[in-house]
Amino acid sequence: PAEMDRLVCTALFLASRNRQLLAMQYLLSTGPFDPNIKNYYGFIALLAAVANGHYKLIELLISTVISN
Repeated sequence: PAEMDRLVCTALFLASRNRQLLAMQYLLSTGPFDPNIKNYYGFIALLAAVANGHYKLIELLISTVISN
């Protein structure tokens, strides 16, 4: 399973929230990674990107989900 912090945030969620495009690209390219894991508050990586206006990350997450 994906590594998580104390608020059940995956590395993918943290990269999304912090606008880390290269980190997200790496994480998504390393194998199966569930972008729909919710954190403690019920947010997923895509919602974190949307809430913060990270449009390139939104596009990356959506295209990854569609292609898998």
